[in-house]
Amino acid sequence: MGVMPVMPHYSKRVATVESIFVTESARKSGIGKELMSVIEAYAKEKGCVAILYSAPAGGKFERVLDASKRYRRSNSVFVRNLG
Repeated sequence: MGVMPVMPHYSKRVATVESIFVTESARKSGIGKELMSVIEAYAKEKGCVAILYSAPAGGKFERVLDASKRYRRSNSVFVRNLG
């Protein structure tokens, strides 16, 4: 599980998930949806009112979330390499 901080802007606990991995051979079996359901149930049990998933721009997970009626795009994340 990611982290579950109280977000200062909302004063509510929100779960964040940085990555979910499903092996290529297990994709399209429903295991990814099942994993997300377990994560979301756990977050709700811990008092979270929402969950933020991070998905690589242009990746399969982003397309899955975009196509779903259950999730909406809320933020964009930008990265700058400092190395």
